[in-house]
Amino acid sequence: MKVTHRSQSLLILQEKPVLWWIIGGMFIATGFSFFIQAFTLELFGLFWYILLAGFITLAGYNMLCLAPFVTYRFDLTLNKLILKRRGLFGAEFVEHRLSEIQDVTVESCSYGDTYRVSIALISGNHLSLTHYYDSNKIDKQKTVSWIKSFLNLHPAPIKIDVL
Repeated sequence: MKVTHRSQSLLILQEKPVLWWIIGGMFIATGFSFFIQAFTLELFGLFWYILLAGFITLAGYNMLCLAPFVTYRFDLTLNKLILKRRGLFGAEFVEHRLSEIQDVTVESCSYGDTYRVSIALISGNHLSLTHYYDSNKIDKQKTVSWIKSFLNLHPAPIKIDVL
């Protein structure tokens, strides 16, 4: 997650799923190479190769389409958090009042050392800033500090575990 704008009344964070785009592109390239190789095979293998190529290409296409470009806009002037998710099929907007935000934390996954940033709302609901967990805990803690300091939620000091 990257801070793209910070002022006294506005904080904008952006999440670009570059890794998903790269993996999706690799799947599409692999699928196309399977299509090309399919025409050099005998008739019996042709059907299965084309089916496999179609499946791999479709999986790559889905990775490209379903990995959204997300912008988080914390606006003190409007008292709003505006989430904008842009994908291949359009954009989705979700709004929350900043006064509804109770806390911002680093949420850990129950099955490993993976983390994501989570916003706790007064209603008891949680809003995850990313749909996935990753192992970069320090970046997640920095993001939490940026948001907490911007919203005056008394940021906790960053603790770095030394192995």
